[in-house]
This record gives sequence, C-alpha cells and structure tokens, in this order.
Amino acid sequence: MSRLAKPLTVGALALVLAARPAAAQLWYNGNWSDWQTVLPSERDLSIADTRIFDDFLVGGAGWNVTSIFGDFLSDLNPTQAYWEIRSGVSAGNGGTLLYSGTSSISWALLGPGLGSDPEYQATVGGLNLSLTAGIYWLTIAPTQSAYGRAYITATGGTGGVNPLLDGNAYWDSQSFGKNFQAVTPILGKLDFAYGVSGSALELLESSSIISPEPGTFVLTGSGLVLLGAATLQRRRRASS
Repeated sequence: MSRLAKPLTVGALALVLAARPAAAQLWYNGNWSDWQTVLPSERDLSIADTRIFDDFLVGGAGWNVTSIFGDFLSDLNPTQAYWEIRSGVSAGNGGTLLYSGTSSISWALLGPGLGSDPEYQATVGGLNLSLTAGIYWLTIAPTQSAYGRAYITATGGTGGVNPLLDGNAYWDSQSFGKNFQAVTPILGKLDFAYGVSGSALELLESSSIISPEPGTFVLTGSGLVLLGAATLQRRRRASS
C-alpha cells in the first residue's frame, strides 16, 4: 500500500482521571491485639499535645479520601479530633503538611480493650482530599477539654486492608519533647491502627484523537504547492 493510500492512524489517546463509584476502605493497618504496645495520641487536659504518625502508600493514579480513622484505647468521650496528613516525614523532620483540621468525629465502641480503657474507633468523615501516588503520614488525636487519655493501638496487621507494616512511625509531641522522633529506636518496630476510606482514581481512555502520519502531512503540503503553481500559470495565460 502506498503512503498516499494509507488510512489515517491513531496519533494519541485522551486519558482522564475517574473515581471508582463506590467508596471503600483503601488502607487499614489492622486490628489491635492486647499483647501489643499503645502510644498516646491525644489533646486534652491530661496531655496537651502528643501525636503518633504512621505511613501509608497511595498507588495507581491516586486516591480521593473521604474519611480517616484510628483505633484507640481510651477513657475519653470526645466529639472532636485533631488530624494531619503529611508527606516527606523523616526523623526530626515533619516534611510537608498537606491537610489538617480539628473535626467532628464518630466515637464507636469496638470492644473491652485493656483494663479500664475500652477500645474505640474515631472516624473523621466528610472529607474531600486528593492524594497522588506516593507515601503519606497520618495522625489523629482525639480532643477533649477534660482530663482523660487516648492511646493509638499498635497492630500486627490482622484484618488490615493494604497494610503497610514497615515500622516507619514517628512521635511528635510538645508535651513529651518529641520532634518527629522515630518510634522504632524507642520501642521497637511498631505500626499503628490507622486507616483511610474513599475512592481510588484510575486512568480511563475517554476518546481517540485521529491524526494522519507525519509523511501524509509532507505529501499533502507538496500537493498544495503544485496546485498553487498550476493555478498561477493558468491566470498568466488567460491575461496574455
């Protein structure tokens, strides 16, 4: 087949980001077990400021986060929690704060917990956060203007959804004099029962853009030049 007779070819594909229709758990590091460690992550009259961060991996084309949650041993009865999502965290470095707030929470009883502290799940809903692919750190600190304690529970990953069990957790606390101190050198390798819900984004092919091959442009241009020259010659003959 000659180049002039070749059909037009697909030159490019138009791609768009689209969210999967149903929101679901995208990450949950797993359930607490009573032989594992807990660390304080709270803001109240007992401890003014202490927060535990743990990391999670966003894959694919990114996530649209609609809620975040964590499992706590606590004697609090909070209605709010302070939370943050950061990127680029390392020892002594808080990285970049991407999202934060003090938000209303649901405080749902999960079980008897340990001693006098039942286990609760704190959930911050109503979010609309966009995260591209990469590593992020989440903290949630239940907040109450009264005395009490809230400990984020460590986990071994049982019951988790896409758990990231790498021991890459940090402690940041004005009250305890911690500046994004790695948890592992203090207490050993620990991961914590945080989670994220929402929709995973995916690349969808929306349409095909049809374009001729480069050689076709060259030949078409040459043909237009020849046609112009022939027209000019006819005009000169008619005027002579």
